[in-house]
Amino acid sequence: AFVYPFLRDYPEFLTHPRDSILAFISEPVNQWSRFTRQKVLKVFCQFLVEEGMLEKNPAQGIKMSMPGKTANIPPVEEVRKFINALDVRSYSDRRLRAIILLAFDCGLRRGELCGLKQSDIDKDRLALTVCAEYSKVRKSRLVPISPSVFKELKNFISIIPKEWNTPWLFPSNNGQKLDPSNLGLQMRRVAQKVGYDLKLHGLRHLCATEFLRKSGNIVLVSRLLGHSSIRATADTYEHLNFN
Repeated sequence: AFVYPFLRDYPEFLTHPRDSILAFISEPVNQWSRFTRQKVLKVFCQFLVEEGMLEKNPAQGIKMSMPGKTANIPPVEEVRKFINALDVRSYSDRRLRAIILLAFDCGLRRGELCGLKQSDIDKDRLALTVCAEYSKVRKSRLVPISPSVFKELKNFISIIPKEWNTPWLFPSNNGQKLDPSNLGLQMRRVAQKVGYDLKLHGLRHLCATEFLRKSGNIVLVSRLLGHSSIRATADTYEHLNFN
């Protein structure tokens, strides 16, 4: 019943069959379950293989995660409350505000956030480079930044003391590279004050789910997050309830 809509929405299917299937079965809103979509497309692709239209079945090996699995996805309202509780007169809180907004905007890991340098920002392309040194998969990637978050970063950089002469985007309180464990400690201190335990990795999940909700394109989400494969992204997000 959904094969025709699938072919209509994914005209690149015959040239990029596996990416198209992963994107379709991971769409956050659909009247058919992900399990049903995967099973039907697997049978359909096998038919195309037998007809000589595909060399091999691109749906082979794609499996659905068990239902009921959840991820720590914070409500946007709680993120807003957390940010509003920060004292922007404090350098540490101003830094944390910029970090949280960037984490929500780009889905970066904690170590990637701490490893960013000011030179990693491309103001002309509104993007930043995550260096391989701080990436979990040891590969660099270019990540787009929204204009509002770029403005936030620019404003934060302007308050970094010039005498520190630091290359880091989010330097510690003495201009050195910010330690990820110290960043986590500051998050916990604010969490105790506001009564909500916001996690930076939760912001990464929130970024991914918001992107999936709006685009349904798991291939782009995989690139944005710097996953080792599209399968890794699908395994994490295909089972989530986006409602």
